Amino acid sequence: MRIKRSTALIFVLVLMAIALVAVGCGGQKTAEAPAPAPAPAPAPAPAPAPTPEPTPTPVPEPAAPATPAPTTPTPAAPAATTPTAPAPAPTTPAPAPAKPAAPAATTPTAPAPAPTTPAPAPTTPAAPTPTTPAAPAPAPTPAEPKWTYTLENANKAKWPRSLTIGAGSIGGVYYPYMGAWAKIIEKALGVPASVQVTGGPNNNIQLTELNDLDLGGTTMGPAWEAWNGQGAWTKGIKYRNFRAIFPMYDTYSFWWAFEGAGITSLRDLEGKVVGVGPTGGTPGTYHPLFLQELGIKPKTIRYGGASDLASQHLDRQLDANSFASGIPAAVVMETAAQRKIVLFGVDGADRDKIVAKYPFWSPTVIPAKTFGDWQNYDVPTVGMFNFAIANKNLPDDLVYLIVKAVFDNQESLVTAVKAAVETVPKNVTKNTFLPMHPGAIKYYEDIGIKLPAAVYPPEYKR
Repeated sequence: MRIKRSTALIFVLVLMAIALVAVGCGGQKTAEAPAPAPAPAPAPAPAPAPTPEPTPTPVPEPAAPATPAPTTPTPAAPAATTPTAPAPAPTTPAPAPAKPAAPAATTPTAPAPAPTTPAPAPTTPAAPTPTTPAAPAPAPTPAEPKWTYTLENANKAKWPRSLTIGAGSIGGVYYPYMGAWAKIIEKALGVPASVQVTGGPNNNIQLTELNDLDLGGTTMGPAWEAWNGQGAWTKGIKYRNFRAIFPMYDTYSFWWAFEGAGITSLRDLEGKVVGVGPTGGTPGTYHPLFLQELGIKPKTIRYGGASDLASQHLDRQLDANSFASGIPAAVVMETAAQRKIVLFGVDGADRDKIVAKYPFWSPTVIPAKTFGDWQNYDVPTVGMFNFAIANKNLPDDLVYLIVKAVFDNQESLVTAVKAAVETVPKNVTKNTFLPMHPGAIKYYEDIGIKLPAAVYPPEYKR
């Protein structure tokens, strides 16, 4: 019986030891850091018994339940030495509550960091919100550079191999002007250009219509008549194959006679032999009309080139001569170099009547000394602007570069013809009706000049 009791007691003690060891292992899982604390092992076994009761309170702190861990190995030593230790029997229920205490400690600790994670989440989107609306502001700044024609990007394969420029008669302003223009084209663009003697503005329009000219010059009066099929010389035909490209200069109407001939105004031309320039030219077209409008009837009206008529005048085959061009004109200066002359124009009430009849002519004045020191007086008269023209079929990039070359080298034109001081971009607005070549339009738009709506041709593409 004693042996059975002893065996039973040992069995109970072994069970208690196993239970305590299990409890100790659970405590170590929850608090791995304090595991080396078995130093207080010598403490007596009964002392740790009351400690398990407070263990549930420090649930949020994982370190608190670790205190019973050192007490667990101590009962193992008395179990081997003394068999009389039935007193620990009531402690068997103590390990039971200790087991659930261990997982209880671990469960709440896991969710603890959870509330901290959502906290930073709202701060992250808050930062970029003010910067995002600012982003579109710089978007308009990267403006594409304005595309334009250059010699490098021009499609030269479509350019004509050479260009023909219609001028006027030798002795007039058109001929030297067009000669200087041809040299600019050859030097700047590398395209050979030749000057052709013609009858002047009207004839240049007619030859351009027939594709016999690539470039030329005209005054705005003939240009108006040609475009609308008005004027006897058009015979009702509307000329639509030419386009304006740049302003040249103002055309002044002037007349002259020898001193002592008794001719000092238009009214004195009654019954006289008068030269009016080449047929188809500005003076050849309008000077006879001026005389007709004013009721003045010369004996004879002679047409011809400026130099030819100047020779006839010097030979006294003419009583008076006239011309219309930029100033000064070589034909007047050549005559004045050999004979003393009197210069006059369209003046007073006669001028008002001419302007009312032909609104593309406007009142103007030829300043004193324009033709030389001998001209010590102003000459009131009428004027009409000249424009360079181009065949509408010329490539846009070629015309663009021709116009640019003219304005870039204006001094070459002025050297040849003083009137070219008026060959400046701003004077392009003197044209209010004649359609312009698309290549020329692009040039003026590129430099910021606003053109009248009427000068945009049907073929222009914005």
